[in-house]
Amino acid sequence: MTPEQRRRARDLFEAAVEHEPADVHRWLDEAVADDSLVRAEVRSLLDHHSRAGSFLAQPVAEAVPQLLEEDRAIAPGTELGPYTVVGEIGRGGMGRVYLASDGRLGRRIALKALPPELTRDATHRDRLRREARAAALLTHPGICTVFALEELEGELYIATEFVEGHTLREEIGTTRPSLETILATARDLASALAGAHGKGVTHRDLKPENVMRTADGRIKILDFGLARVAAGPGGIAATMTASFPGAIAGTPAYMSPEQIEGRTAGRIWVGAKMLDPQGQIALRYHKIRLVPFGVYVPMQSVLTLGGKFSAKLVQEVGEFTPGSEYAVGVVDGHPVSVFICYEAIFPDLVREFAARGAQLLVNITNDGWYGRTSAPYQHFAMARFRAVENERFLVRAANTGITAVVDPHGRVLERTELFERAVLVRDVPLLAGSTFYTRHGDVFAWACLGAAVALTAAGLKKRSHPPGLGR
Repeated sequence: MTPEQRRRARDLFEAAVEHEPADVHRWLDEAVADDSLVRAEVRSLLDHHSRAGSFLAQPVAEAVPQLLEEDRAIAPGTELGPYTVVGEIGRGGMGRVYLASDGRLGRRIALKALPPELTRDATHRDRLRREARAAALLTHPGICTVFALEELEGELYIATEFVEGHTLREEIGTTRPSLETILATARDLASALAGAHGKGVTHRDLKPENVMRTADGRIKILDFGLARVAAGPGGIAATMTASFPGAIAGTPAYMSPEQIEGRTAGRIWVGAKMLDPQGQIALRYHKIRLVPFGVYVPMQSVLTLGGKFSAKLVQEVGEFTPGSEYAVGVVDGHPVSVFICYEAIFPDLVREFAARGAQLLVNITNDGWYGRTSAPYQHFAMARFRAVENERFLVRAANTGITAVVDPHGRVLERTELFERAVLVRDVPLLAGSTFYTRHGDVFAWACLGAAVALTAAGLKKRSHPPGLGR
């Protein structure tokens, strides 16, 4: 399929999902009668969507409703301590949420009723108390405020701010947001999550259903019921967790691999994912060569005096984990690899991707810290060498730097300038085969170095024993 056919197939698929025509096959035949290839592609996408989409978007408790069979709804008008229940406004894997009025302060609140099976055990109750305390300390305008943890009639409830508006799930289902709206939403979410992370709290169940947009357009993150608090300095409570040993809770489509497999998420990578035309993940890559003092602290035990100043230094720099796999993904039957940012300066790393069969090299980079200096030009020049060494086309996307398409001879076919907002479109051949460098790496350079050392040694030896001396 051509890029234009793929774009057309994607648009038709999105239209079918959004409008849900009564007879989708007849609608499709009429909409794309002139292209059987596009028609077949859309049918395939719709088939995958119908089989997987609804399951992956469901919380576990909704997919298996018997998990909450003991959880009975509270009738409107029921009085629970100082609160009067108005009605149910939502439910999820961690219980039900009710709109209630607080008679003491004359305000409306959201009252979260936790499932009885999670509150019977004293250890679980203690953990939930710590979760409420941790969430209550997150005073950020983008995070729903927790007012109190209440024990009423033997059951636990969390009283929170009542946020009027709609969820992002409802918004996505009724409108197609503009690019400006998407970027603003992403910035607001990042700001709120950064505020939580600054307190050592990780949400772990962030999804459209847990994000509200208020009537005035602001974003509010809800429900820290599955949150985890980091141990050690900076964490509010090093042992707090609302998940339980051996249990897997959350929404599958939004869970990290560690959550799904029941492992502790103790490492953070700098990574990239590549999607194929069907929207499936074709490649996951974790950056192998990390920037020292940019995303990790080298020789920590030495530079932090045995760990004495480790917390402060790591907080300022970060402590990311290097990847170990030279990942090669497959897009439309062709192997593709990506390398990240300053990895472009390492010929031996990039050659590994080509040696493992990658027919296209992709470089994504954040050059924002270079500003308007010579550095982004130098960075781009080094990336061009990687295309030449391996005889591969290079597609490069740079934040504030030079976005470009480079051919196997190092010629720049398309490019942007610094700080230019643009989209480049170019057909790029996918090449197989290998160069001497791809097959053998730096063997020629090492051979030259060895020869230089040998010639230098021979010359020094000859100078120390000139002809005629010592006879």
